[in-house]
Amino acid sequence: MPEVELSIHPEQIEHRAGRVIGWNLGQGVYYTSEPDPLNRRWRTPEAVSAVQALGEIRPANGDRPLMRFSGLQIDGSFGADGYHFWDYVDPDTPPEKKSDEFMAVFEYMAVMEETDSEPVVMLNFGSGTAREAADYFTYLNGSDPSDPLVAARRSWGQNEPYGVEIFEIGNEVYGFWNTGFSVLGSFSYANPWAVHGGDPEWYFQPSSDPRNFARRALAYIQEIDSANVRYWVPFNQGSMDFWGGLESAVAGLRPLLENPAVESVAVHQYLLDDLLFSEGPSVCGDLDLLMAAPAYFERKLRDARDILDTVERDRPLGLVITEYGPANGFCGFFGFPYGDTLALGVSLADMMVTYLRFGVEAAVQHIQLTFPDGSDGDGKLLLEPWYNPFRLREDGTLRKMPQYWVTKIVADHLLDQVVRSEVKGNPEGRIDIDEIEFHYPLIQMVALADDRRERLALLVVNRSLDKGYAVAATLDGRTPESVRGVLFTSEDALDDASRMDLEPEPLDLTTLGTKIYFHLPPHSLCGFLIEVS
Repeated sequence: MPEVELSIHPEQIEHRAGRVIGWNLGQGVYYTSEPDPLNRRWRTPEAVSAVQALGEIRPANGDRPLMRFSGLQIDGSFGADGYHFWDYVDPDTPPEKKSDEFMAVFEYMAVMEETDSEPVVMLNFGSGTAREAADYFTYLNGSDPSDPLVAARRSWGQNEPYGVEIFEIGNEVYGFWNTGFSVLGSFSYANPWAVHGGDPEWYFQPSSDPRNFARRALAYIQEIDSANVRYWVPFNQGSMDFWGGLESAVAGLRPLLENPAVESVAVHQYLLDDLLFSEGPSVCGDLDLLMAAPAYFERKLRDARDILDTVERDRPLGLVITEYGPANGFCGFFGFPYGDTLALGVSLADMMVTYLRFGVEAAVQHIQLTFPDGSDGDGKLLLEPWYNPFRLREDGTLRKMPQYWVTKIVADHLLDQVVRSEVKGNPEGRIDIDEIEFHYPLIQMVALADDRRERLALLVVNRSLDKGYAVAATLDGRTPESVRGVLFTSEDALDDASRMDLEPEPLDLTTLGTKIYFHLPPHSLCGFLIEVS
């Protein structure tokens, strides 16, 4: 007899499936095209293999993966300068004098092109200007060959515009670590004594006040002056308590959020780090909390969606996750012991399934690609080894880590629409968070269908670390003609995946009428593709 029953209703559409397959190219990603005259050393065999492997992860519904450039380093952090695109593409600067701190446009575009991903380009808000952002846009998308910016792009071999549509204005501008958050940052745009002169029109108006950010972001939009741009703007961390909380943030940002050029607000979610400031550094080693956190933060996403729906617009604001992961650099500092384990992969899978079920429009996970062992970040923020979905074996081949496999399983089952589903008899977990006993379901799932309703997909996560369940899934009004199941798990959630080849395996299942019976092991991700009549 089944302990847990899943019900899937293929005809009851809830929303279109979000674009949850994507990558944020952090500062640990260095890559280039074959003929690059500047940094050919970045095109190593392991880097090429890694990019090829990322390119093999394709959403089943035909959506292109998203790829974002980039994050913390664009605005600058802790007062330091950020990314200025012209420093890397000015054709009049001799190659030997060009910085190799970050990738030039044609270098990061090589990753996007070789993985056939749609670019999301960040604009420097913290240490940049609206004029610089407009020049960046022209460099990427301009078509007039007499324009010096377009001529510069063509000089690097890119004759046609890149056609970038999605631009994100700034990165975590609400956080004390962002260079533009304070007047005091050495390169802050709001600092009259900034090393590079700052941005005179915006002196003494740092982004610590959401009203300042809103006004200045609108100036960026006006300066770029293009109808063919979809803007994403920073909104909050997963904790939803920056800028004074949701109500204060929306009140300050409202003029910006009401602008039709703004398509979505961007949230960054790093589960344990988003709890660290309220719960203390002990969260970084709490495995039970790692398993419970996606359910806890789903409530925060719902709170955000509810208040964003109060903004008056012709089209509702989208909600996108432009960086996410189970843990971030602060936990890297205090000690995160699960970076190489299956538990990290299951937690990441849970985040993606939760995003799909909730209905975010897009989600982009943070990665780095340093080798040989994925831990060459020397303790630098966002270069922690668990962001690398690969490890390098002694023979030079790549071992795919749990974060790679769970992302591929989600992509392989990512159909067009999320349909209604229910879990009956869902076991419950309990954990103390935020001075309350938080109760959460141990099984998380999402059901999807293609537009023709000829195929269904299920993604099911077991959050329990020690108990498996007998499960029956019922298809409302449909009979499965064929079912393929895949399972990703191991004997122990703390198995060291850097030293073993964990791979998905076929899932044993039985079909009877409209039902599918299977066993859901502890700490696991299961995926089903179902042909129906």
